[in-house]
Amino acid sequence: MASSLGASLLLVYPLSASAYQVRSGDSLWSISSRYGVTVSSLIAANGLSGDSLLQIGQHLTIPEHGTSAAVSYHGPTTAYTVQSGDTLWDIAGRYGTSVAALMSVNDLGSNNLQIGQVLRVPGRTSHPPAATASPASVTAPPEVSRGLGPLGRTIGYAMKLQGVPYRWGGTTPAGFDCSGFVQYVFREAGINLPRDTWEQYTVGVPVAKDQLRRGDLVFFNTEGPITHDGIYIGNGEFISATSSDGVAVRNINDGYWGPRYAGGRRL
Repeated sequence: MASSLGASLLLVYPLSASAYQVRSGDSLWSISSRYGVTVSSLIAANGLSGDSLLQIGQHLTIPEHGTSAAVSYHGPTTAYTVQSGDTLWDIAGRYGTSVAALMSVNDLGSNNLQIGQVLRVPGRTSHPPAATASPASVTAPPEVSRGLGPLGRTIGYAMKLQGVPYRWGGTTPAGFDCSGFVQYVFREAGINLPRDTWEQYTVGVPVAKDQLRRGDLVFFNTEGPITHDGIYIGNGEFISATSSDGVAVRNINDGYWGPRYAGGRRL
């Protein structure tokens, strides 16, 4: 729920690190996903602030502890043509890879896709997964359309964290705040989200409430604009770190959360 940028700036990183030159379309989030590091670590390693604007040609230091294996991937790839409604998260889950790997192998600067765009997917697949066989299999039913692969395992992992106590600024199973919980769970699937709730609200693409699918991020106005978020798990329910009951499942339309709903985002 609260930003940890101030605390992150106190971290010290190894001197040995990678260098990256900012290109058109880059953002701190897209670069962090490409190299498997967090936005906060990029900010700290480069002496930036949370509202820093990147300049084309700017040189950034990538902390060494990032998982940059995907950047140097030289194994087999499968060609995939982007279809209407596709997101990097959908494609990654369908092929059993990660968003970071897709962005790295295809040298993507953002998570925006174009219909007809051809992507290289890490790994070898002899035929398209069943989920791409027809439009119907991609879209129905909404509650289980992304229930397999990394996403399904991630939601299962999130559910195992029920009962973990709430802790302001918490980012581990010892205690979570809302955005710390979301960031922690998605990291299990290879997705490095920003730390702050508002920053997480800027990731991905907007999705209407009646079009929510499992794994979408959902946001609420509790103590002000966009001050709480969680993970949609289907059937009108979401899981989040609440100040009253810790990590818990709630209905998105109940008497408390319904009036405070602010929007959904799909990665």
